[in-house]
Amino acid sequence: MPWYQRFALWLGAHTIPSAEITGQSLRIKPSDNIEMLRALGRDPLVLKATRIDAVWGLVDLMDAALDGAKGLTEPALILYGEKDEIIPRRPTRAMLKRLPEAARATRRVAIYPEGYHMLLRDMGSETAWKDILGWMADREKPLPSGADQVARSWLAAPADD
Repeated sequence: MPWYQRFALWLGAHTIPSAEITGQSLRIKPSDNIEMLRALGRDPLVLKATRIDAVWGLVDLMDAALDGAKGLTEPALILYGEKDEIIPRRPTRAMLKRLPEAARATRRVAIYPEGYHMLLRDMGSETAWKDILGWMADREKPLPSGADQVARSWLAAPADD
């Protein structure tokens, strides 16, 4: 996050922690599945506003996760939608580059060019679900969609953001 966003969040969390904020004015698209997004909007159990101190805590958690990436040695399948407007490309690339080289054989990265933040609920979610099932059945085989090949190219290319 840029310093001014980090500062504004810190200030809010430490002066008006119970103030609730929404992402409504951000105009981001978390998925291309509009029907599902509308259903979530109507669902009374889905939070529509979040306390600013909870957002501060989430940002701290994301910082800790980024820092902890260097210690990920367990087998992992990491999926990312290239149209994700919530988790930008730059921090995603940074996290992937921090993963330990020694554990490369135990992880698989998959990039979905048409995927959004809610990858498993997007219109093309079946592709990601099949990749997950394929990886669970045999971690050595390439993913059915080829998203792991896309990831190799994506990571090898210079950052464009």
